Amino acid sequence: MEQTRQTPEPSGEKTDEGKKEDRRRLREIYRLQEHRLSPGYDIVVVARVRAVYSRYAELERDFLRLAKKLQLLSPQGSDAEGEKP
Repeated sequence: MEQTRQTPEPSGEKTDEGKKEDRRRLREIYRLQEHRLSPGYDIVVVARVRAVYSRYAELERDFLRLAKKLQLLSPQGSDAEGEKP
């Protein structure tokens, strides 16, 4: 089920609630994909202002695309949800 929310017009400034929601969504993406990542790395995620206006699926797709580009995806990582290496 896709999450929908009403967002204010982009003004360049995030509300505290918007920042908190960004952190929650990014933490959830990491938590659900952690088993696919190679161990031994510290990952720092810096979100852009436009992340507030992005859908969860877009954020997750971009996270995985960048992890693959940076070779952080474990070859043993499973695509199956909930399955751990």
